[in-house]
Amino acid sequence: MKKVTFLLVAVLVFGVANIVKAQDTDEASHSFGVKINPTALVDIEGVTAFTLEPVVGTEAGAQPFSFEGVKNDAHWLNYTSVKDADNETRSITAELSYEGTTLPAGMSIVLTPDAATSGGNGNKGTVNETAITLDQNAEGGHTIVSGIGSCYTGNGTNAGVNLVYSLKLNENNFGTIEADTYTATVTYTISDL
Repeated sequence: MKKVTFLLVAVLVFGVANIVKAQDTDEASHSFGVKINPTALVDIEGVTAFTLEPVVGTEAGAQPFSFEGVKNDAHWLNYTSVKDADNETRSITAELSYEGTTLPAGMSIVLTPDAATSGGNGNKGTVNETAITLDQNAEGGHTIVSGIGSCYTGNGTNAGVNLVYSLKLNENNFGTIEADTYTATVTYTISDL
């Protein structure tokens, strides 16, 4: 009896296996997902630190400084953005801070961003190309680029936005100027609007 039962079970197992195989067709499929994470990256390329030094005059009784041509244009703002569906656009702000002594009221640091180069791709936004007098008390910093969508500017110098720094003399506050070395930091932040 054992032999017959075993034989019967074996026939049933092989028979069911063949029936399952018979259900295959000439077409098969499966599903999968694609996940793109939001990205917001910003970087400064070029010389890391620099000094703006006005030319000192030699004529007694004359204005002692010439800020004409005193600038630095060796920095480039590179950025990458992949926005999410909940955010229309992003912006980049510049915020000034001092390490120790602040710049005297008789002079200011001016930033003039130069339009994004043709490198990269996507919606790189609109660069504020006007001269911006950096003020460390500006709430939320100064907007440098607005309307950024999903894009990238290219990497390195000569890619992205050229950052041009210069000095401006504030004649009405000339009496506040003192000989010293003043150290400032400009921090660039990319964020959702």
